[in-house]
Amino acid sequence: MAITSSERSRPSRHDTPSDDSRTELDRAAAELEELADAHEECTGELETAESTVDVLLDDGSAHVLLLDGEHRVTGISRGMARLLGSERQVLGRRLTSVALPAWSGLDAALDTLTAAEEWRVLPVADDAGRLSVRRATDDDHPAVCVVRYEPPDA
Repeated sequence: MAITSSERSRPSRHDTPSDDSRTELDRAAAELEELADAHEECTGELETAESTVDVLLDDGSAHVLLLDGEHRVTGISRGMARLLGSERQVLGRRLTSVALPAWSGLDAALDTLTAAEEWRVLPVADDAGRLSVRRATDDDHPAVCVVRYEPPDA
């Protein structure tokens, strides 16, 4: 028996998804769209947060360092860069290699910070200003710490 051209163009019974399969595909497509929308929203929020941090770090009067859990510098304000000597590369370096000598207890203090604490004020040698530290992330997440310095003339 010969197959006619109209029979060739019709999908076979095995090529047509069942109603259950179609419903499953529709549900998966809807979930994927929801996830894409949530991702877009999160991306927008992240961009806003990054822009805000950039503006804050651009403040020449602010003396702020952002540190990761290994005490490496991940962000620095213009004021802090000027204080530490902006000719030195600071980003990515460990705190101990860039900190002022008067900040001798800073590295050890960072190891004991918890998310529940407010700003912890640390002693600074020779009354050379005020040094404060705070953990910005929850204790069950990788550490992000903020170091804020207020020079004595501030």
